[in-house]
Amino acid sequence: MAGTISVTAALQARNQDENWDSGKVGQAQLSFVQNNPGGGVPGTITVPVAGVDVDLSELGVQGWARLQNLDGTNFVQHGPKSGGTFYPYGKMEPGEPAEFRLDPGATVHLKADTADCLVQVLVMED
Repeated sequence: MAGTISVTAALQARNQDENWDSGKVGQAQLSFVQNNPGGGVPGTITVPVAGVDVDLSELGVQGWARLQNLDGTNFVQHGPKSGGTFYPYGKMEPGEPAEFRLDPGATVHLKADTADCLVQVLVMED
């Protein structure tokens, strides 16, 4: 039976020194059909400085992902890994989240900056 994945997103930037405000950009509430209910895996993991591939073997088809750096001091990089090479495309500062849809079969790699970090990783079946 199909399920539903809901995503709410908006971005706003303000710079009081320049008297500039972007307003809310891309404010949207979207819903997607989840053809294969399942997910919320793998949960909270420890991300070492050496990096780690996220284990998504419980999922048949990877879908929406939500990552959140739970560390209060250090940042975490995220991105794909291909042929043993890590290609960081994102960075989560302390406490920051990242949300995106995965390409099925992608290897998600996380790498902590200065010390091991806890990261909440929730990937839903597509």
